[in-house]
Amino acid sequence: MKMINLVIKPVDNYCNLSCEYCLTKRSLEDNNCTRGEDFLRWFEILVEKLNSLTNVEKVRFTWHGGEPLLFGVENYRKVIGLQKKLKLDFDNVIQTNGLLLTPQLANTFVSDLKFSISISIDGPDFESNSYRFQSENEFLTTKSNLDSLSINNISYSLIFVIHDRNFNEADKIFNFITDQKPTNGVALPGYYLDEHNR
Repeated sequence: MKMINLVIKPVDNYCNLSCEYCLTKRSLEDNNCTRGEDFLRWFEILVEKLNSLTNVEKVRFTWHGGEPLLFGVENYRKVIGLQKKLKLDFDNVIQTNGLLLTPQLANTFVSDLKFSISISIDGPDFESNSYRFQSENEFLTTKSNLDSLSINNISYSLIFVIHDRNFNEADKIFNFITDQKPTNGVALPGYYLDEHNR
């Protein structure tokens, strides 16, 4: 089966974090997120274009950002309504930093909207994540949200960025992944880190 994977950024690069290693960050204070009707009009056109493809049987929509949860669950419900017009099989994956992913929201995405969830986190402690989170509280909130996925038997994937604050902690990170039991995990080398290895 031929499948295509479309990475969709419904709020552009707007994010609720300010990761030091992010090349595309846009603070929420810069402007309002791109939301709502304009995006949904564009997405409806995309669905029409996808329906015209003859050599594809399935499309995966990977919702990315910035932070795609800023788009709002009601807008995702509208997206699902538009996706139901597709003549192709499809699925959805949301790639989130996990800060906003409460147990209730995770359940809505998985049970109601049938999304898969992937969380970006760089290890089991704040030090491993200190390029990602500006405060230990942000890390602890995300870690708590991640733990609730496991407690509630919601499957998820993990994505890590390997950098100078966690690359010597391979055993600790491996144990963290093993304890979390994600459906899969991806480690990204920090190609875009600066000359100071940050």
